[in-house]
Amino acid sequence: MSKRIIVKITFNSWRIQRSKSDQQLSKSWIHNRMSIFMKFTAQSLKNQTNKNFIALVQYADQTEHIIRQTLKKYPKLPGNIRFIKGTDFEQEVARYIAGSESLYMARLDSDDMYHKTFIQQLHDYKPKKDTQVLINQKGYIYNSLNHTLSTYTRSSPPFFTFIYDTEKYLAGKRYKINGHNDAIKLPHEVLKPLNFIVVIHNANTMSKFTRENMVTDSAKIKQILQQFMGSRTPALPKKPANFKRRVNAAHWNGNTARGTNHGNLRNSHGIWVNKNHPFA
Repeated sequence: MSKRIIVKITFNSWRIQRSKSDQQLSKSWIHNRMSIFMKFTAQSLKNQTNKNFIALVQYADQTEHIIRQTLKKYPKLPGNIRFIKGTDFEQEVARYIAGSESLYMARLDSDDMYHKTFIQQLHDYKPKKDTQVLINQKGYIYNSLNHTLSTYTRSSPPFFTFIYDTEKYLAGKRYKINGHNDAIKLPHEVLKPLNFIVVIHNANTMSKFTRENMVTDSAKIKQILQQFMGSRTPALPKKPANFKRRVNAAHWNGNTARGTNHGNLRNSHGIWVNKNHPFA
């Protein structure tokens, strides 16, 4: 059965729903996010053991000039990692999946990572006949500010892959969900490996960083990061950072968080972030 795999990444082309701010269209925001993308997300894509996929990174049409100028500051990306205008997405998908039998559309945020074997797992996977989505429930949270790592589990996090019959997708079929929490309401299967890393790059967060699920051994942290990023992993401190220094701690119960938000926002993982921070 011929299969096409696409990693769908929204860079700055989403609709502004939680704020009237259009900061993600600004040069400073784009420069900052591009730095995060290149350091983490792009590395995990380039590190995939199976290169038979494309990653479509969508940007807002009106920011094309800034995007292109910013990309020139970095080494050229492999041909299967493509920055495209948001309005060109469907056209690019149709071109890539033509002649295939099925489409696997994997979602990824522009600051997170998948395990180096993730694409291979999708190629090897044989879903049940009626399965519409594969869900990754287990992964890690990596705090890039103090180089600390914690395991992370949610029932329906934003790390899922839609499965479409190619002919039906080209005819207009789309699964309708209202946010990633709804993905699990579709006929689904769960992938068992710890397949993702949520990258924290804003100190004003918190949730799952507790001593119960911390990875405390520096060598182990480096080993895990290499499974996502390859050899280009961040330098680790000699001693684990003190987890008591947390900002705006939230205590989790299922998919809800309790705690003070002081005017902040939750990101797509349900983590509190400062709405004024350029990476929020």
